[in-house]
Amino acid sequence: MRTFNIYNLTFIILVLAACNQTTETGHAHEENAHGHAHGSELSVDTTIWTENVELFVEYPALVVGHSSRFAAHFTKLDGHKPETEGSVTVSLIKGNSGIRHTVEAPSSPGIFTPALQPKEAGEYQLFFELKAPGLNERIDAGMVNVYPNDEAVTEALSNREQSEPEISFLKEQAWKIDFQTAPALKDTVYGMVKLAGKWMPAPGTQRTLNAGSSGNVLYEIPGMVEGIEISKGQVLMRISGEDLNVSSIESEIRKAKAQFEQAKSEYQRKKQLHELKVVPDAEFEEVEKRYEMAQANYQQLLKNYGANGVAIRAPFDGYVKHILVENGGFADAGHPLLTVGSELTSMIKATAAPEKRNLITQTKKIWIAEDGNILPVNGKVVSVGRNVTEDNPMLPVFIEVQTPIAAVQGSLAEVQLGYSSGEMGLMIPKDALLEDFGTYKVVVQTGGEAFEMRPVTVGTFNGEQVTITQGLQADEWVVTKGAYQVKMASMAGAPAHGHAH
Repeated sequence: MRTFNIYNLTFIILVLAACNQTTETGHAHEENAHGHAHGSELSVDTTIWTENVELFVEYPALVVGHSSRFAAHFTKLDGHKPETEGSVTVSLIKGNSGIRHTVEAPSSPGIFTPALQPKEAGEYQLFFELKAPGLNERIDAGMVNVYPNDEAVTEALSNREQSEPEISFLKEQAWKIDFQTAPALKDTVYGMVKLAGKWMPAPGTQRTLNAGSSGNVLYEIPGMVEGIEISKGQVLMRISGEDLNVSSIESEIRKAKAQFEQAKSEYQRKKQLHELKVVPDAEFEEVEKRYEMAQANYQQLLKNYGANGVAIRAPFDGYVKHILVENGGFADAGHPLLTVGSELTSMIKATAAPEKRNLITQTKKIWIAEDGNILPVNGKVVSVGRNVTEDNPMLPVFIEVQTPIAAVQGSLAEVQLGYSSGEMGLMIPKDALLEDFGTYKVVVQTGGEAFEMRPVTVGTFNGEQVTITQGLQADEWVVTKGAYQVKMASMAGAPAHGHAH
């Protein structure tokens, strides 16, 4: 009785499968876990990279009337992890018609298994479409053949050259570790000048705020200490109204108002003359600037003076650098209260040998060492000294860094300045290099799960990138994280496949 039930169950499954065959608008039926229901054991695989994902797909050769299941491995390049959500559609197109099949979820993390059953032999275009959170990829997998029967498959594919990979490293292995790949790309090659110096504030990025009048200083921010972040316009302190020299403040306000009205009058008069082309642009722009400054000064005084005293406001977003008066302490008019700074722009003061001056003045790109990494930053060389003395044989170099860097002012700064004549070279991340007794190798990904060790000759190091002068071709992919594990896999031998294809 048990045997009878199994045979009947098998019959039902086959009937249901036959009813679900692919049409131009329908879906393919499922077949066995090895991906093919026909006699040929010959399979095809390909690997394609897009900007966001890597597709490695394996499938049995396509034969008329037989269903072939695709094992489509989708890897997100950012972090090199499997795509665990979404749907995948495989399409076989010839002219204006074709067949397709969609699976709504992966059969296992990263692996989608749609299937197709072609009806006619010939050459077709193969497409894969991945729809997942944040991704919508349509991948052209090139032209493929649909064979009329198994004998045609054997004749066409059995004699093809198929070299075994030097190293086999499965997707399931790569997905479980800290793994990453990157392409070798043509980019600008920079000569490098490495300098050491100290971080300092750039001009205009710190300001000392003074008391506008005499009085007791009250902190507006509870527990205000050096290093706290502040926002532009935020009230930091107040000069207590009880001890204010009111007549002095009112005198300042009257003075500011008079300057504002005078500037406004001159601006309005020059504006009319400027519109008549009597006053040149440069003269009018100067008058306009004076008017705007007088207006801002007057409005600021009105804004800061009130019943609670004179407000001391932050002039920009940044942090409190130094506090110069204790909470509740007395300050005379003009006395410095605190210094505020901005981290939007910083300066490095470094030194360089005189013979490097000409190269430094040609700087095109800047890298900064931070937390053990070499990072490209926006910035420029502001100035390079021109004179040396017997006591000081080095030239001062001032470098402005516009990218926010978490550096403590006065701390050591390591900087690399890149100069270039426009030469192009093949670049890879330097983390891809494996050093072996003074020589270098990289692990090259030759297929989805196939790798090889490749000796390379390195040229210039450009920050986190290195120029390869021999051993690689453009658009070859190298392992940048996990190369050591791949190397160890080569010593252990080829692993058994860890997924159902």
